Amino acid sequence: MIIDSHSHAWPCWPYQPPVPDDASRGAVEQLLWEMDQHGVDRAVLVCARIDRNEDNNDYVARAVARYPGRLVQFADVDCKWSPEYHTPGAARRLTALADRLPIKGVTHYVKPENDGWFGSEEGMAFFRAAAERKLILSLAAAPPWQEDIRRVARAFPSLPILCHHLAGLRAGSASLADDLDMVLASGALPNVMIKISGFYYGSDRPWDYPHAGAQQIVKALYETFGPRRLCWGSDYPVVRRALTYRQALEIVRDHCQFIAPDDRDWILGGTLDARERLARTGDFQFEPFNEPASWYEPPPPNPEAEDRMRAFVRDLDILMISRGAPRLTGPVLDAGLRLKFIGELEGDRFAQRIDMAGAAERGMKVVDTTHGSSYPVSEWALGLMLIGLRNAGALFRRMIAGEELYTSREQRLDDPGYLNGELTGKRVGFIACGHIGRRLLELLRPFRVEVLVYDPQVPRLLADIYDVTLTSLDRVMAGADVVVCLAPLTDKTRGMIGADELDLLKPGAVFVNVSRGAVVDTAALISRLHRRDIVACLDVFDPERPTLRRAHARRDRSMAGWPRDPP
Repeated sequence: MIIDSHSHAWPCWPYQPPVPDDASRGAVEQLLWEMDQHGVDRAVLVCARIDRNEDNNDYVARAVARYPGRLVQFADVDCKWSPEYHTPGAARRLTALADRLPIKGVTHYVKPENDGWFGSEEGMAFFRAAAERKLILSLAAAPPWQEDIRRVARAFPSLPILCHHLAGLRAGSASLADDLDMVLASGALPNVMIKISGFYYGSDRPWDYPHAGAQQIVKALYETFGPRRLCWGSDYPVVRRALTYRQALEIVRDHCQFIAPDDRDWILGGTLDARERLARTGDFQFEPFNEPASWYEPPPPNPEAEDRMRAFVRDLDILMISRGAPRLTGPVLDAGLRLKFIGELEGDRFAQRIDMAGAAERGMKVVDTTHGSSYPVSEWALGLMLIGLRNAGALFRRMIAGEELYTSREQRLDDPGYLNGELTGKRVGFIACGHIGRRLLELLRPFRVEVLVYDPQVPRLLADIYDVTLTSLDRVMAGADVVVCLAPLTDKTRGMIGADELDLLKPGAVFVNVSRGAVVDTAALISRLHRRDIVACLDVFDPERPTLRRAHARRDRSMAGWPRDPP
């Protein structure tokens, strides 16, 4: 699905110089034609009562009614060109408009100078009215407004705030570094989002498609806000002054190569679609916590924070938590009498913050809702597979130590890297097949491998989609030339790869772990490595912060797994 988050429609062209097709250049039918030509499903019409278009809110409302399912209206409320701009009664005017028209959001264009209105009583009443109506706030504001935008975002955490045109950032601007800092600071607020639109505004050379300078701004926004808070927009028909509609779409779809394919789908429509559906389906509540958070340990007990969390979850059906939240213990879960779904936003260490067994006993589904590291981890898993098959770790250590790699032809022919060096045509076993595993399956296609998968959580359909065999853990361990552990660490998976499972590995096999060290019984793995007939490549350890001496020993095994002098 592709959704254009920023477009306009006017019966009269509002800009200078005059155009010969004044009555049709901004017509909504022109936009729909472009959408149909380029596979765009829906578009947000950002109203702007400019010049001779004082009735733009009504014009757009009629268009939305005429083309149901294709257009969404964000109404102009007190924008900078209107006489009502930052005058008393803004909340009342917004409410009256929302009562009269089927709007999904409001747009507010502000002047370059920050007059402090956002933090005023009138401004806060305006934003409160938008939040209560479950509207999306679409803001055209320069970077110096970002501090006040954050103040609004904190005050109304259920109000999605969508900043226009790269949040006003411009490549080549003398103030770009400072402006970027102002905008990126808003990345800490989960309800602040950015429109990836107006590339020609964000470029020091508006005519220079595909706007390399503006793409660097997009990269910085992507790395800070993530794909689920970025929305592509065309800025049609204004964009015609610099780009075609197709070019406005292709900058993101084809030229921003730093955006992962799955993430591109979110930016091109998934983000805005999810926001619209959330607004339609239920109330959103926010409760801030600031508990200590660590990569390595669960949040420490804090009775006061747990009491607050129990009160917060009492009437919730769905709970989303992230860094700073207290641990969801049994008593907290018991308080959520309606709670059926828990999402954790920080990543694959979600079991540190959630009593997984307790949630399962209560019929609560728990998901890890982020996979930002899936692509790099899957690539590293492939790299470790290749390193292990060629026994490269042992060879690297010999080179670094100044040793001769092979003292005889027999030693070379007996080296596991010579015997097992090629990945092509091998049988690969997966322990778990989530986001990382599915990306790794794509990377393995050129190698024509057979894949065995152990994952009781995946649907049977996965086998047909990816042409893999779903099977038991024992068969994966015993039957694969390379076994890759991708399982998240939970109470159930802790130590799941023990002595019995490791004993099943056939001589010459490679064992790769890129999940969590504690999924594997470390003592059992060391014991298995002492036989000197397998290779283990480890990206993770148990404990996760080993001492320097232990880290060196583990890393020796992580690259080859055949220590010449076992401790």
